[in-house]
Amino acid sequence: MPKTQLKQRTALRTQARQKLHGTLSHAVGLLTLPQHELREEILRVIQENPFVEEISSGMTPPVTATGERDFVAKAHVGLQENLLLQLVDMGMPERIYDLARIIVSTIDNDGFAAFPHRTISADYRFNQRELKLCLDYLKQLDPCGVGAENLWQSLRWQAERRFKKDQLLFDLIDVLAQAHNSVERISQQERDSLCEILEIDEETLNAKLKRLASLDPHPINRTDGTAAEWALPEVFFEVKEKQVFVTVSEQYLPRFRINHKLYAKMKASAAASKHATQEEWKSSYQGAKALLETLSFRSDTLSQIARIIAVRQYDFFVKGSTYIRTMSLKDLAQTTDRHVSTISRILSRKYFHCAWGIYPLRYFLMRRVKSADGRERSVEDLKAAILALLAQDKERKNSDRIIAEKLSEQGFEVKRRTINKYRRLIYQDSSRRKPP
Repeated sequence: MPKTQLKQRTALRTQARQKLHGTLSHAVGLLTLPQHELREEILRVIQENPFVEEISSGMTPPVTATGERDFVAKAHVGLQENLLLQLVDMGMPERIYDLARIIVSTIDNDGFAAFPHRTISADYRFNQRELKLCLDYLKQLDPCGVGAENLWQSLRWQAERRFKKDQLLFDLIDVLAQAHNSVERISQQERDSLCEILEIDEETLNAKLKRLASLDPHPINRTDGTAAEWALPEVFFEVKEKQVFVTVSEQYLPRFRINHKLYAKMKASAAASKHATQEEWKSSYQGAKALLETLSFRSDTLSQIARIIAVRQYDFFVKGSTYIRTMSLKDLAQTTDRHVSTISRILSRKYFHCAWGIYPLRYFLMRRVKSADGRERSVEDLKAAILALLAQDKERKNSDRIIAEKLSEQGFEVKRRTINKYRRLIYQDSSRRKPP
Protein backbone atom coordinates (compact mmCIF):
# COMPACT_ATOMS: atom_id res chain seq x y z
CA MET A 1 0.00 0.00 0.00
CA PRO A 2 1.45 3.47 -0.88
CA LYS A 3 2.67 5.52 2.10
CA THR A 4 0.41 8.47 1.23
CA GLN A 5 -2.75 6.32 1.41
CA LEU A 6 -1.56 4.79 4.67
CA LYS A 7 -1.03 8.23 6.20
CA GLN A 8 -4.47 9.40 5.07
CA ARG A 9 -6.22 6.37 6.58
CA THR A 10 -4.31 6.75 9.84
CA ALA A 11 -5.28 10.43 10.04
CA LEU A 12 -8.94 9.63 9.43
CA ARG A 13 -8.98 6.96 12.15
CA THR A 14 -7.33 9.32 14.66
CA GLN A 15 -9.84 12.09 13.95
CA ALA A 16 -12.84 9.78 14.46
CA ARG A 17 -11.40 8.48 17.71
CA GLN A 18 -10.93 12.01 19.07
CA LYS A 19 -14.54 12.94 18.22
CA LEU A 20 -15.88 9.84 19.96
CA HIS A 21 -13.74 10.59 23.00
CA GLY A 22 -15.26 14.06 23.33
CA THR A 23 -18.79 12.64 23.41
CA LEU A 24 -17.89 9.92 25.88
CA SER A 25 -16.02 12.26 28.20
CA HIS A 26 -19.17 14.34 28.76
CA ALA A 27 -21.24 11.21 29.41
CA VAL A 28 -18.63 9.90 31.86
CA GLY A 29 -18.71 13.20 33.71
CA LEU A 30 -22.48 12.92 34.18
CA LEU A 31 -22.08 9.52 35.89
CA THR A 32 -20.10 11.04 38.75
CA LEU A 33 -22.60 13.82 39.51
CA PRO A 34 -24.89 13.47 42.55
CA GLN A 35 -28.59 14.05 41.90
CA HIS A 36 -28.75 17.73 42.85
CA GLU A 37 -25.86 18.63 40.50
CA LEU A 38 -27.22 16.40 37.75
CA ARG A 39 -30.52 18.27 38.05
CA GLU A 40 -28.78 21.57 37.34
CA GLU A 41 -26.99 20.09 34.33
CA ILE A 42 -30.24 18.72 32.86
CA LEU A 43 -32.01 22.05 33.36
CA ARG A 44 -29.12 23.78 31.59
CA VAL A 45 -29.39 21.42 28.61
CA ILE A 46 -33.17 21.91 28.46
CA GLN A 47 -32.66 25.65 28.29
CA GLU A 48 -29.88 25.57 25.67
CA ASN A 49 -30.70 22.59 23.44
CA PRO A 50 -33.65 23.17 21.05
CA PHE A 51 -34.26 19.42 20.63
CA VAL A 52 -34.80 18.78 24.38
CA GLU A 53 -38.36 19.49 25.59
CA GLU A 54 -39.15 19.59 29.30
CA ILE A 55 -42.02 17.43 30.50
CA SER A 56 -41.59 18.02 34.25
CA SER A 57 -38.99 19.96 36.22
CA GLY A 58 -39.06 17.46 39.09
CA MET A 59 -39.25 18.27 42.78
CA THR A 60 -37.14 21.11 44.16
CA PRO A 61 -34.42 19.83 46.55
CA PRO A 62 -34.95 20.80 50.20
CA VAL A 63 -33.48 24.07 51.47
CA THR A 64 -33.65 25.94 54.75
CA ALA A 65 -35.48 29.20 55.38
CA THR A 66 -32.20 31.08 54.81
CA GLY A 67 -31.78 29.47 51.42
CA GLU A 68 -28.94 27.15 52.46
CA ARG A 69 -28.94 23.44 51.78
CA ASP A 70 -29.95 21.53 54.89
CA PHE A 71 -29.74 17.86 53.89
CA VAL A 72 -26.12 17.27 54.92
CA ALA A 73 -24.98 13.74 55.76
CA LYS A 74 -23.54 13.49 59.25
CA ALA A 75 -20.27 11.68 59.82
CA HIS A 76 -21.36 8.06 60.14
CA VAL A 77 -18.09 7.61 58.27
CA GLY A 78 -15.40 9.96 59.56
CA LEU A 79 -13.79 12.45 57.21
CA GLN A 80 -10.45 10.68 57.11
CA GLU A 81 -12.04 7.26 56.62
CA ASN A 82 -14.08 8.65 53.74
CA LEU A 83 -10.96 10.13 52.14
CA LEU A 84 -9.03 6.89 52.65
CA LEU A 85 -11.78 4.97 50.88
CA GLN A 86 -11.37 7.33 47.93
CA LEU A 87 -7.59 6.76 47.93
CA VAL A 88 -8.13 3.00 47.87
CA ASP A 89 -10.31 3.31 44.75
CA MET A 90 -7.70 5.32 42.86
CA GLY A 91 -5.48 2.28 42.41
CA MET A 92 -2.25 4.22 42.96
CA PRO A 93 1.15 2.53 43.55
CA GLU A 94 1.58 1.23 47.10
CA ARG A 95 4.33 3.68 48.02
CA ILE A 96 2.37 6.68 46.73
CA TYR A 97 -0.66 5.39 48.64
CA ASP A 98 1.42 5.26 51.84
CA LEU A 99 2.40 8.93 51.46
CA ALA A 100 -1.15 9.99 50.58
CA ARG A 101 -2.50 8.11 53.60
CA ILE A 102 0.02 9.81 55.90
CA ILE A 103 -0.92 13.29 54.60
CA VAL A 104 -4.64 12.54 54.94
CA SER A 105 -4.11 11.38 58.52
CA THR A 106 -2.80 14.87 59.44
CA ILE A 107 -5.83 16.78 58.10
CA ASP A 108 -7.37 19.14 60.67
CA ASN A 109 -10.99 20.25 61.07
CA ASP A 110 -10.52 22.94 58.41
CA GLY A 111 -9.53 20.31 55.85
CA PHE A 112 -5.86 21.32 55.62
CA ALA A 113 -2.72 19.25 56.27
CA ALA A 114 -1.25 20.05 59.68
CA PHE A 115 2.31 20.12 58.27
CA PRO A 116 3.81 21.22 54.93
CA HIS A 117 3.79 18.46 52.33
CA ARG A 118 7.56 18.70 51.83
CA THR A 119 8.12 18.26 55.56
CA ILE A 120 5.94 15.14 55.70
CA SER A 121 7.62 13.77 52.59
CA ALA A 122 11.12 14.34 53.99
CA ASP A 123 10.29 12.92 57.43
CA TYR A 124 9.11 9.65 55.89
CA ARG A 125 11.88 9.58 53.25
CA PHE A 126 9.84 10.08 50.11
CA ASN A 127 11.44 11.84 47.13
CA GLN A 128 10.17 14.86 45.21
CA ARG A 129 8.85 12.77 42.32
CA GLU A 130 6.78 10.64 44.70
CA LEU A 131 5.43 13.76 46.41
CA LYS A 132 4.41 15.28 43.05
CA LEU A 133 2.56 12.10 42.05
CA CYS A 134 0.90 11.97 45.46
CA LEU A 135 -0.36 15.56 45.20
CA ASP A 136 -1.85 14.80 41.77
CA TYR A 137 -3.97 12.11 43.45
CA LEU A 138 -4.88 14.33 46.43
CA LYS A 139 -6.27 16.94 44.01
CA GLN A 140 -8.82 14.34 42.88
CA LEU A 141 -10.34 13.91 46.36
CA ASP A 142 -13.86 15.07 47.13
CA PRO A 143 -14.46 17.66 48.40
CA CYS A 144 -11.85 19.26 46.17
CA GLY A 145 -9.22 21.25 48.08
CA VAL A 146 -9.10 18.99 51.13
CA GLY A 147 -5.56 17.96 52.05
CA ALA A 148 -3.97 21.18 50.80
CA GLU A 149 -1.42 22.98 52.99
CA ASN A 150 -3.48 26.16 53.37
CA LEU A 151 -6.43 28.15 52.10
CA TRP A 152 -4.65 29.47 49.00
CA GLN A 153 -3.40 26.09 47.84
CA SER A 154 -6.89 24.71 48.39
CA LEU A 155 -8.37 27.49 46.22
CA ARG A 156 -5.72 26.81 43.57
CA TRP A 157 -6.65 23.10 43.45
CA GLN A 158 -10.34 23.96 43.19
CA ALA A 159 -9.68 26.49 40.43
CA GLU A 160 -7.61 23.97 38.45
CA ARG A 161 -10.44 21.42 38.57
CA ARG A 162 -13.32 23.82 37.98
CA PHE A 163 -11.84 26.33 35.52
CA LYS A 164 -9.28 24.04 33.83
CA LYS A 165 -6.72 26.24 32.01
CA ASP A 166 -7.54 29.70 33.35
CA GLN A 167 -3.88 30.65 33.88
CA LEU A 168 -4.76 34.26 34.71
CA LEU A 169 -6.92 33.08 37.62
CA PHE A 170 -4.09 30.82 38.82
CA ASP A 171 -1.66 33.75 38.70
CA LEU A 172 -4.09 35.92 40.68
CA ILE A 173 -4.36 33.26 43.39
CA ASP A 174 -0.56 32.98 43.57
CA VAL A 175 -0.14 36.75 43.90
CA LEU A 176 -2.79 37.01 46.63
CA ALA A 177 -1.22 34.06 48.45
CA GLN A 178 2.15 35.83 48.53
CA ALA A 179 0.51 39.03 49.76
CA HIS A 180 -1.70 37.11 52.25
CA ASN A 181 -4.68 39.17 51.18
CA SER A 182 -8.35 38.44 51.82
CA VAL A 183 -10.53 38.34 48.71
CA GLU A 184 -13.31 40.16 50.57
CA ARG A 185 -11.11 43.06 51.62
CA ILE A 186 -9.16 44.36 48.63
CA SER A 187 -8.80 48.13 48.55
CA GLN A 188 -8.82 50.17 45.35
CA GLN A 189 -5.08 50.73 45.69
CA GLU A 190 -4.53 46.97 45.92
CA ARG A 191 -6.78 46.45 42.89
CA ASP A 192 -4.65 48.89 40.92
CA SER A 193 -1.52 47.03 42.00
CA LEU A 194 -2.99 43.71 40.94
CA CYS A 195 -3.92 45.13 37.54
CA GLU A 196 -0.37 46.39 37.10
CA ILE A 197 1.26 43.12 38.22
CA LEU A 198 -0.98 40.93 36.07
CA GLU A 199 -1.07 43.44 33.19
CA ILE A 200 -4.86 43.46 32.94
CA ASP A 201 -7.64 46.04 33.19
CA GLU A 202 -9.96 46.38 36.19
CA GLU A 203 -12.92 44.78 34.39
CA THR A 204 -10.91 41.62 33.77
CA LEU A 205 -9.68 41.66 37.37
CA ASN A 206 -13.24 41.91 38.69
CA ALA A 207 -14.28 38.95 36.53
CA LYS A 208 -11.44 36.84 37.95
CA LEU A 209 -12.18 37.92 41.52
CA LYS A 210 -15.80 36.88 40.97
CA ARG A 211 -14.62 33.44 39.88
CA LEU A 212 -12.32 33.24 42.88
CA ALA A 213 -15.15 34.19 45.25
CA SER A 214 -17.24 31.29 43.89
CA LEU A 215 -14.70 28.79 45.29
CA ASP A 216 -14.98 27.40 48.83
CA PRO A 217 -12.21 28.65 51.18
CA HIS A 218 -13.17 25.97 53.73
CA PRO A 219 -13.95 22.64 52.00
CA ILE A 220 -14.65 21.09 55.41
CA ASN A 221 -17.38 22.13 57.85
CA ARG A 222 -15.64 23.59 60.94
CA THR A 223 -18.30 22.48 63.42
CA ASP A 224 -18.09 18.70 63.09
CA GLY A 225 -15.19 18.00 60.77
CA THR A 226 -17.38 16.35 58.15
CA ALA A 227 -17.30 17.02 54.45
CA ALA A 228 -19.31 20.07 53.39
CA GLU A 229 -20.83 17.99 50.60
CA TRP A 230 -24.60 18.30 50.31
CA ALA A 231 -25.63 14.68 50.73
CA LEU A 232 -28.98 14.03 49.12
CA PRO A 233 -29.68 10.27 49.39
CA GLU A 234 -30.57 8.60 46.10
CA VAL A 235 -30.92 5.02 47.34
CA PHE A 236 -33.23 4.01 50.19
CA PHE A 237 -33.11 0.67 52.02
CA GLU A 238 -36.09 -0.25 54.20
CA VAL A 239 -36.55 -3.42 56.25
CA LYS A 240 -40.09 -4.82 56.39
CA GLU A 241 -40.89 -8.23 57.85
CA LYS A 242 -37.20 -9.22 57.69
CA GLN A 243 -36.95 -8.30 54.01
CA VAL A 244 -34.85 -5.47 52.60
CA PHE A 245 -36.71 -3.31 50.07
CA VAL A 246 -34.78 -1.02 47.73
CA THR A 247 -35.91 2.30 46.23
CA VAL A 248 -33.78 4.37 43.86
CA SER A 249 -35.17 7.89 43.91
CA GLU A 250 -35.04 10.24 40.92
CA GLN A 251 -37.69 12.63 42.20
CA TYR A 252 -35.46 15.71 41.82
CA LEU A 253 -34.48 15.02 38.19
CA PRO A 254 -36.37 16.85 35.42
CA ARG A 255 -38.22 14.74 32.83
CA PHE A 256 -37.75 15.52 29.15
CA ARG A 257 -38.14 14.14 25.65
CA ILE A 258 -36.31 14.59 22.36
CA ASN A 259 -38.08 16.34 19.51
CA HIS A 260 -37.10 14.09 16.58
CA LYS A 261 -39.59 15.77 14.21
CA LEU A 262 -37.99 19.17 14.74
CA TYR A 263 -34.56 17.78 13.92
CA ALA A 264 -35.84 16.09 10.74
CA LYS A 265 -37.49 19.34 9.66
CA MET A 266 -34.39 21.46 10.38
CA LYS A 267 -32.15 18.90 8.68
CA ALA A 268 -34.28 18.94 5.53
CA SER A 269 -34.39 22.73 5.51
CA ALA A 270 -30.62 23.01 5.98
CA ALA A 271 -29.95 20.47 3.23
CA ALA A 272 -32.11 22.42 0.80
CA SER A 273 -30.48 25.76 1.54
CA LYS A 274 -27.00 24.38 2.29
CA HIS A 275 -27.07 26.29 5.56
CA ALA A 276 -23.77 26.50 7.46
CA THR A 277 -25.30 25.64 10.83
CA GLN A 278 -26.32 22.11 9.84
CA GLU A 279 -23.39 20.63 11.81
CA GLU A 280 -24.39 22.60 14.92
CA TRP A 281 -27.93 21.20 14.78
CA LYS A 282 -26.56 17.70 14.30
CA SER A 283 -24.23 18.12 17.28
CA SER A 284 -27.07 19.38 19.50
CA TYR A 285 -29.30 16.50 18.43
CA GLN A 286 -26.61 13.90 19.10
CA GLY A 287 -25.91 15.53 22.46
CA ALA A 288 -29.59 15.26 23.40
CA LYS A 289 -29.66 11.55 22.54
CA ALA A 290 -26.41 10.96 24.43
CA LEU A 291 -27.86 12.64 27.54
CA LEU A 292 -30.95 10.42 27.44
CA GLU A 293 -28.85 7.27 27.02
CA THR A 294 -26.45 8.27 29.80
CA LEU A 295 -29.28 8.93 32.27
CA SER A 296 -30.85 5.56 31.45
CA PHE A 297 -27.50 3.82 31.87
CA ARG A 298 -26.88 5.61 35.18
CA SER A 299 -30.31 4.67 36.53
CA ASP A 300 -30.05 1.03 35.49
CA THR A 301 -26.55 0.59 36.91
CA LEU A 302 -27.38 2.32 40.19
CA SER A 303 -30.47 0.10 40.58
CA GLN A 304 -28.41 -3.04 39.92
CA ILE A 305 -25.80 -2.00 42.48
CA ALA A 306 -28.48 -1.20 45.07
CA ARG A 307 -30.08 -4.65 44.66
CA ILE A 308 -26.69 -6.35 45.00
CA ILE A 309 -25.96 -4.38 48.17
CA ALA A 310 -29.38 -5.25 49.62
CA VAL A 311 -28.61 -8.97 49.24
CA ARG A 312 -24.98 -8.99 50.32
CA GLN A 313 -25.42 -6.54 53.19
CA TYR A 314 -28.63 -8.09 54.54
CA ASP A 315 -27.21 -8.44 58.08
CA PHE A 316 -26.05 -4.81 58.01
CA PHE A 317 -29.54 -3.50 57.30
CA VAL A 318 -31.33 -5.92 59.66
CA LYS A 319 -28.90 -6.19 62.60
CA GLY A 320 -26.70 -3.10 62.53
CA SER A 321 -23.51 -1.51 61.18
CA THR A 322 -21.20 -3.95 62.99
CA TYR A 323 -22.39 -6.68 60.60
CA ILE A 324 -21.04 -5.01 57.48
CA ARG A 325 -19.50 -7.33 54.87
CA THR A 326 -16.53 -6.38 52.75
CA MET A 327 -17.10 -5.66 49.06
CA SER A 328 -14.92 -4.44 46.21
CA LEU A 329 -15.38 -2.58 42.96
CA LYS A 330 -14.28 -5.73 41.16
CA ASP A 331 -17.13 -7.72 42.78
CA LEU A 332 -19.72 -5.18 41.66
CA ALA A 333 -18.21 -4.89 38.18
CA GLN A 334 -18.33 -8.64 37.61
CA THR A 335 -21.90 -8.95 38.87
CA THR A 336 -23.26 -6.02 36.86
CA ASP A 337 -21.11 -6.71 33.79
CA ARG A 338 -19.76 -3.16 33.92
CA HIS A 339 -16.20 -1.87 33.91
CA VAL A 340 -14.56 -1.22 37.29
CA SER A 341 -14.03 2.46 36.43
CA THR A 342 -17.74 2.80 35.56
CA ILE A 343 -18.80 1.36 38.92
CA SER A 344 -16.39 3.71 40.69
CA ARG A 345 -17.92 6.72 38.93
CA ILE A 346 -21.47 5.59 39.64
CA LEU A 347 -20.69 5.27 43.38
CA SER A 348 -18.87 8.60 43.52
CA ARG A 349 -20.61 11.15 45.77
CA LYS A 350 -23.79 9.07 46.00
CA TYR A 351 -25.50 8.44 49.36
CA PHE A 352 -27.99 5.95 50.70
CA HIS A 353 -30.47 6.11 53.57
CA CYS A 354 -31.31 3.26 55.92
CA ALA A 355 -32.50 2.79 59.49
CA TRP A 356 -29.03 3.64 60.82
CA GLY A 357 -28.74 6.97 59.01
CA ILE A 358 -27.17 8.40 55.84
CA TYR A 359 -23.99 6.87 54.45
CA PRO A 360 -21.94 7.18 51.25
CA LEU A 361 -22.38 4.19 48.93
CA ARG A 362 -18.61 3.74 49.07
CA TYR A 363 -19.02 2.83 52.73
CA PHE A 364 -19.17 -0.83 51.74
CA LEU A 365 -15.88 -0.71 49.81
CA MET A 366 -13.64 -1.72 52.70
CA ARG A 367 -10.24 -3.32 52.23
CA ARG A 368 -10.21 -7.01 53.04
CA VAL A 369 -8.07 -8.86 55.55
CA LYS A 370 -7.59 -12.61 55.44
CA SER A 371 -8.31 -14.50 58.65
CA ALA A 372 -6.50 -17.64 59.78
CA ASP A 373 -9.42 -19.85 58.78
CA GLY A 374 -9.44 -18.47 55.22
CA ARG A 375 -12.41 -16.11 55.68
CA GLU A 376 -12.24 -12.47 54.61
CA ARG A 377 -12.96 -9.83 57.23
CA SER A 378 -13.18 -6.07 56.88
CA VAL A 379 -10.50 -3.58 57.83
CA GLU A 380 -13.00 -2.15 60.31
CA ASP A 381 -12.86 -5.44 62.24
CA LEU A 382 -9.06 -5.32 62.23
CA LYS A 383 -8.96 -1.69 63.38
CA ALA A 384 -11.40 -2.42 66.19
CA ALA A 385 -9.21 -5.33 67.32
CA ILE A 386 -6.05 -3.18 67.24
CA LEU A 387 -7.79 -0.42 69.22
CA ALA A 388 -8.89 -2.91 71.86
CA LEU A 389 -5.35 -4.26 72.26
CA LEU A 390 -3.82 -0.77 72.41
CA ALA A 391 -6.37 0.29 75.04
CA GLN A 392 -5.29 -2.66 77.19
CA ASP A 393 -1.61 -1.78 76.70
CA LYS A 394 -1.64 1.71 78.25
CA GLU A 395 2.10 1.62 79.06
CA ARG A 396 2.92 0.75 75.43
CA LYS A 397 4.97 -2.35 76.28
CA ASN A 398 3.71 -4.50 73.42
CA SER A 399 5.62 -4.37 70.15
CA ASP A 400 4.07 -4.71 66.71
CA ARG A 401 5.16 -8.37 66.69
CA ILE A 402 3.38 -9.11 69.99
CA ILE A 403 0.18 -7.41 68.78
CA ALA A 404 0.36 -9.37 65.53
CA GLU A 405 0.60 -12.60 67.54
CA LYS A 406 -2.40 -11.63 69.68
CA LEU A 407 -4.39 -10.76 66.57
CA SER A 408 -3.46 -14.14 65.14
CA GLU A 409 -5.12 -15.74 68.16
CA GLN A 410 -8.29 -13.80 67.24
CA GLY A 411 -8.19 -15.12 63.68
CA PHE A 412 -6.42 -12.22 61.92
CA GLU A 413 -3.47 -13.11 59.69
CA VAL A 414 -1.42 -9.88 59.54
CA LYS A 415 2.23 -8.83 59.45
CA ARG A 416 4.06 -6.38 61.68
CA ARG A 417 4.25 -3.69 59.01
CA THR A 418 0.46 -3.90 58.66
CA ILE A 419 0.13 -3.27 62.41
CA ASN A 420 2.38 -0.23 62.05
CA LYS A 421 0.25 1.10 59.18
CA TYR A 422 -2.96 0.87 61.14
CA ARG A 423 -1.37 2.36 64.25
CA ARG A 424 -0.79 5.54 62.25
CA LEU A 425 -4.19 5.28 60.60
CA ILE A 426 -5.93 5.39 64.00
CA TYR A 427 -3.55 8.05 65.36
CA GLN A 428 -1.29 5.74 67.35
CA ASP A 429 2.53 5.80 67.07
CA SER A 430 4.59 2.66 66.61
CA SER A 431 5.68 0.88 69.77
CA ARG A 432 9.24 1.97 68.95
CA ARG A 433 8.26 5.57 69.67
CA LYS A 434 7.75 5.88 73.38
CA PRO A 435 5.49 8.62 74.68
CA PRO A 436 7.32 11.60 76.24
